[in-house]
Amino acid sequence: MTSAITVLGTGRMGSALARAFLSHGFSTQVWNRTAARCAPLAACGATVAGPAAFESAIAAGHIEDDFAALMPFRR
Repeated sequence: MTSAITVLGTGRMGSALARAFLSHGFSTQVWNRTAARCAPLAACGATVAGPAAFESAIAAGHIEDDFAALMPFRR
């Protein structure tokens, strides 16, 4: 059984992280403030997470600023 990982932010770094996790067989969830940026990763097998809908024990992120870090948890 592999661990599930959520990647917060799908810019250059986040996309690279998500692709690496996917290529190594990890169940990978992605989230980005601009949901359309997740589409290329979804096409590679990632699950797109909705706000505050993360279902993994591990979260990895490369977030631009404090405001962006709080976005998944705002309603």
